[in-house]
Amino acid sequence: MKKIVFSAITLVIGFFAGVIIVWNYLDKIIEQVENLSDKHLKLFKIMDMWVTNYQKDKRIDQYLQDKGINKIAIYGMGIAGMTLYQELKNSKVDVCYGIDQSDKIINGINVLSLDDQLPEVDAVIVTPVTAFSDISINLEKKMKCEIMSLEEVMLDM
Repeated sequence: MKKIVFSAITLVIGFFAGVIIVWNYLDKIIEQVENLSDKHLKLFKIMDMWVTNYQKDKRIDQYLQDKGINKIAIYGMGIAGMTLYQELKNSKVDVCYGIDQSDKIINGINVLSLDDQLPEVDAVIVTPVTAFSDISINLEKKMKCEIMSLEEVMLDM
């Protein structure tokens, strides 16, 4: 009888322990999905602002030149970073280099990492806007130029 009671108690404890483990695992997955969703929604909104500004004939190169910014670096060479590079590469604003976790050459632009010596520019435009706070802190330790988020640029245009 004691074995049956002990087995039943062990089974119940094991069941609840399993539920808790699965619950915590699913909770972490849900949090990751929500963070990724928030990131993509913010990127979508920025790209929408970009298109709206473009349709109103507001150009990033002109905005930067009006602020006295002629040489920039782009932090984050994902979709937004490459789109920014493509828009500026034939303008009077010189995209000197990109900054990304993996340093290489992407579509003709030299990409450096934060560990490299970063040449001076007038400004760095940060494209991963959901991580702007952390990125700007790291950039401020290495550079003495203006550090702008892509979102800030779109809102200020």
